[in-house]
Amino acid sequence: MEEYYTPPADHVFEEIKAAAIEIWTGYDDTHGYASSKIRIV
Repeated sequence: MEEYYTPPADHVFEEIKAAAIEIWTGYDDTHGYASSKIRIV
């Protein structure tokens, strides 16, 4: 079985990225967990 990955179009990726950042900014960042996730998005 051949495995492959087709990345989404740039505009779709940017929408998903923005939504993920919005979700993570809603969390408490007392210990830096949310900000570390935002950095890797």
